[in-house]
Formats: sequence, C-alpha cells, structure tokens
Amino acid sequence: MLIIGSTETTAIIAVTIFKSMDMLRRHKEGLPNMTKIENNEQYEWAIARVEQLLPLVDETTPRTDPNSIELELLSNLVADYSGEHLSIG
Repeated sequence: MLIIGSTETTAIIAVTIFKSMDMLRRHKEGLPNMTKIENNEQYEWAIARVEQLLPLVDETTPRTDPNSIELELLSNLVADYSGEHLSIG
C-alpha cells in the first residue's frame, strides 16, 4: 500500500499513471486499448513485452517510472489470462 503525503504528490502520481496507461495503449508494438488479454496472440505479445521490461525495472525503480507501471499492468493482465485460460486442474 502506498501512502501519499500530500495532494500535490497524489496528483503527480495520478498523472504519471494515466500517461503510462496511455503510453501502453498506444505502444507501437502493442495492441491498442488492451485492458484485458483476449486471445493467445495478445498473451504472447504481453509476455514478450514483460521480458523486455524486466531488465529495466528493479527494486530501486520508482513505482512512478513508466517502465515500472507498464510492467505491473502487463504482469497483471498476463496473470489474469493465465489464471483463466491456462490453469492446471
């Protein structure tokens, strides 16, 4: 949980998140307006993009960094798709 100390800080983080989400939606290699992975092609693209982002993000990377935000968003999409379509059992 992130605790924000001021309204200004909250606004800066919100703008950064929205810019990163827009960047993700319009990413030239990506699939536009992807809010949910709906097929294997999108899943494979998302996994490849996560692999590209992993070397760019570590525990010292700020949570407001665009690569960090994109990695978290895509990782969640991949996990959701995997859980729904690739579950064992």
